Amino acid sequence: MRDDDRWDFEVRVKGQRACFTMPMFGVERRTYPFPTPSAMRGLLEAVFWRPEFRYEISRVGIVKPGQEQAITRTELQARQSLRSLGTPAKRTLRTTSYLLDVEYLVQARILLHRHAEPGNTHRKYLEQLTRRLTRGAHFQTPYLGLREFAAEVSLSDGTGDRPSRYLNAEVGPVFFDQAFIPDGSEMSFKRKDADGVREVVGRTRPLFFDMRLVEGWVEVPRDLYDDIQALEARHAA
Repeated sequence: MRDDDRWDFEVRVKGQRACFTMPMFGVERRTYPFPTPSAMRGLLEAVFWRPEFRYEISRVGIVKPGQEQAITRTELQARQSLRSLGTPAKRTLRTTSYLLDVEYLVQARILLHRHAEPGNTHRKYLEQLTRRLTRGAHFQTPYLGLREFAAEVSLSDGTGDRPSRYLNAEVGPVFFDQAFIPDGSEMSFKRKDADGVREVVGRTRPLFFDMRLVEGWVEVPRDLYDDIQALEARHAA
């Protein structure tokens, strides 16, 4: 553990399979070669989350990039319910490309929201996260892109395999995260804040960044988090 202006903690993430879906493919699932910041944020939120803070991914180290594989499956076109049980379901063939046998190091920060109460300090949440990672506890099963691709998340002590400095690549535009803007325009979504979970109406705006793998690490531009906060705060309900 550490506490500076770049990252607070480092976790080691392992998985037999991972799929970080490219949003430009509407039907077939095609994975990015490396994790997206939103996927790593969601993984940490599955371990520990409170509405008083947010995670910011600083950078991701690629220890094992994994081998790209593909599988074609018959999938349901709509979610099943009690009412639809016993009736013929519409099915379709979908191909999913995924990464086999991956391992990452994720360096991230905890940042408190302005509505956090004075007693809820940065150190308090950092210690709670540390205890959960040490015990292997989590709120939901962490996964790598798809729920069936479960992940093993543990606190990194600085030992073990590290990213190779010979890993370098220019990936190009990659999905960063989604800004949820509550301006009453298009769609409804759930927002978690100090008042709990509430439904608001608004729109979403995806943000992208040019991903570069330099000496085994993907750096996440910090100003993108400022952009999301500014977009959501400007239209806060």
